[in-house]
Amino acid sequence: MELRIKNFKELVGKEISLPQAIISGANGAGKTTILEAFYFVVDGKKADGTVFGGEIYSQFAKSKSDLIAEVQLKINGVNFCRRCEGSEKRKAGTAMVELVRNINTTLIIEKDGKRSIVSQKEWNDEISVYFPENWRYFTNPLFLQEQKQADVKDFVFKLLNLSEFDTKNKDVAKSKIAEKKAEIARLELLLSEYSKTPKPVEVEDLTKALDEQIKDLRSKINVPKLSKEEILHNAKIEKQIDEIKNQAPVLKKIKDQIKAPLLFTKSYFYLQDYSELEKELGFWKNEVYKNDYLLNAIEVAEKNNAKKDALKHKIENYEEIKSGRSCKICSICTDLFCEKRDVELESLDLLQKEYDAIDYVNVDALRQKFEIEKIGFENEKSNKIAELQDKINKIKAENRNLEELNAEIKEENEAKIAAYNANLNEIAEKNREIEQENGQIRAENERILEDFEREKNEKIVKLRALLKYPQKIDNSEIERQIFELEKQKEKNREEFLNFTRLQAVYKNAQKEIERLQQEKAMLQASLVDYEQQYIVESRKEIEHYRIIERNINNEIEQFGIKFKFYKKLISSDEFKPDFNIILNNKEYNSNGEAFIQKIELCNFFQKRKGVSLPIWCDEIVILDDFNREKLICIFENYKNIVLLEKNSDDLIIINF
Repeated sequence: MELRIKNFKELVGKEISLPQAIISGANGAGKTTILEAFYFVVDGKKADGTVFGGEIYSQFAKSKSDLIAEVQLKINGVNFCRRCEGSEKRKAGTAMVELVRNINTTLIIEKDGKRSIVSQKEWNDEISVYFPENWRYFTNPLFLQEQKQADVKDFVFKLLNLSEFDTKNKDVAKSKIAEKKAEIARLELLLSEYSKTPKPVEVEDLTKALDEQIKDLRSKINVPKLSKEEILHNAKIEKQIDEIKNQAPVLKKIKDQIKAPLLFTKSYFYLQDYSELEKELGFWKNEVYKNDYLLNAIEVAEKNNAKKDALKHKIENYEEIKSGRSCKICSICTDLFCEKRDVELESLDLLQKEYDAIDYVNVDALRQKFEIEKIGFENEKSNKIAELQDKINKIKAENRNLEELNAEIKEENEAKIAAYNANLNEIAEKNREIEQENGQIRAENERILEDFEREKNEKIVKLRALLKYPQKIDNSEIERQIFELEKQKEKNREEFLNFTRLQAVYKNAQKEIERLQQEKAMLQASLVDYEQQYIVESRKEIEHYRIIERNINNEIEQFGIKFKFYKKLISSDEFKPDFNIILNNKEYNSNGEAFIQKIELCNFFQKRKGVSLPIWCDEIVILDDFNREKLICIFENYKNIVLLEKNSDDLIIINF
């Protein structure tokens, strides 16, 4: 694995052999920048998984050509290249140009001698062969501590092919326990309420005795009576009154209004809408061929070709150029073999290397491709415009025919409406005459009805005066006694009914208490069963995670690392699933101790996944002598450690 940094931040032309290397230098020399370049080329994100921004370009960039970040990663003969470019824009109203640190990314894969620009999906498919999902856990010792515990747990379970304990039975038991306890509490509340129901005081039903007394008193009442002749006389008069009541006056009939006939007209034809076609036609007329990607490629190719030609000229005429340059120490010196002679010129090897790194591109072929695609676009544009114009003209012709038909329909409908309105006016005039006549009939009917009702009432009054009535007898004392007995009877009835209701409530409460006590006993027995089931499932769950812990920790405890998959609750003796990583058998460690264990953890993850990726160690300055020796031992044994070491020198890369 080889990392090539062409341009990234302030670094230019750096190569690192991976997965093992030592990178040293002072603060700001570029150690961490190399680490960032590695993560950048793989997926364009930082070591912590966040997205890079404009900081990938040099802070000293002065023109658009300086806003380039290009990093390559070569693995097993496959070369992955991520190239990003910024842009520039002109300030409004001025000739000044300012740089825009946006990110336009080009992904290039060179495989089997073929160099291709690929999509993000193609890139992801190819890079995933060497960099599995969640690969930062394998390469960044500090990545794990920055993640949520739940995410780390998911990663570890997936990597180690672990499974969560199936808590279905436990959850059902727990749910049933809560359900049964709630039901028992509800029953106890009902039992408490029913136990408060009092036993009512018994009341005797006196209805039968009082009815006998009332019946005896009623038999003593003297009722006035009519003779048979008087009853027959009254019956004849009542019959005459009923006959008079059933009589009805003879009224004049109201004439009906004349109803207007329905009007039927023809419907108009709808015209076709061609506004969308005109919009599309306008769009195609204004459309101009654009291919910024190809133009940019031509521009980049011309620059690279010119640069390659210049390098070639330098290489071919190297000695001549060198001899033609003046010495920096003595500008008038012409002795080519002077020991102190110092000429400012790149070495021939460096020029050759830079020349080989630039690929020559056929610019004419790119221009020809641009023109061919432009001609194709123009042909498509002309055909589309002609097609749309033809469609619009056809619709316009059809609409003109429909407008002529609508004009004929309009003329016919207007004639019908005029005749219909004339007919309506005639009907309205006749209805006014009918209504005027009906008004006279209603007034006459009201007079007839009024006279009829007056005469009928007079006849009924005269007949009622002829009715015979019996003479009155004084029964007030007997009626008073009956009234008092009725009051006593009603009061006794209410008291007895209330007693009956309370008695029913009391008996029902006793039955409910007995039923609820039986139901409570059954629920308590069921609760015990579910509690035992919950205990059994909880023990199974603890044993499940204990086995996982034992199997995994047997592999990693030699490194001072342990995985915990459950913990005991402080508030009770119960256990619950949990996930935690213990370093050096301690909850808390010094930074140096923790860092060494995190490196061991990265390596453990790699072995389980079956990959070999560089583990970047950017915090070795925090290590004491003891932990530094440990790190050196790990470096020598694992062969996949990249050490970033701080000193006061310039950037130095030692490849292995």
